[in-house]
Amino acid sequence: GRPAFPGLKNPGQGSHKYVHATYHALSSAVEGDPRSIAAGLEAFSKKSWLKFGAADEKGQILQEAWRSFGRRESASSPPVAVEFGTFLGYSAMKMVDCLGPGARVISFEMDPEVACLAINLIEYGGMSESIDVRIGQCVDLVTNLSDELGPRSVDVVYMDHNQITYHDDLAQLESSRLLADGALF
Repeated sequence: GRPAFPGLKNPGQGSHKYVHATYHALSSAVEGDPRSIAAGLEAFSKKSWLKFGAADEKGQILQEAWRSFGRRESASSPPVAVEFGTFLGYSAMKMVDCLGPGARVISFEMDPEVACLAINLIEYGGMSESIDVRIGQCVDLVTNLSDELGPRSVDVVYMDHNQITYHDDLAQLESSRLLADGALF
């Protein structure tokens, strides 16, 4: 098994806010309950500059779109989503919850320290079977994903990373032929 949560409430003053957010979420989270982790992250964001793209009003719109997509009648298999920008795993956990049983999220994060925090939150929330965090540059990760999944295999794309690269990243997804017909992005 894995070690028990250490029970620390404060990682120290020198720690980055991302680390503080993670500890805050874990201090009130219930193991195996990703919604409790999301609630902890949301509570932390209300008292700091830290914001999550899939929260608040924008989050409600995204979550309804993901729920609707997950309920579509034309689906022959659970959806596969690609997320650009894992951050702390908040939106990936929300996506899996909304897309429904069997949904899979492959999430790209270029910062290995932030990815480590996300992986731990995802594991504690019991979602590591559904969420795969991949560390590296998006251009490389999309190429690897194309080789792994094959054409028309990605049903949902969520971009919450460097806005300057959105168009290039979408163009690479399109040219790799990863997007399924009717993909949501």
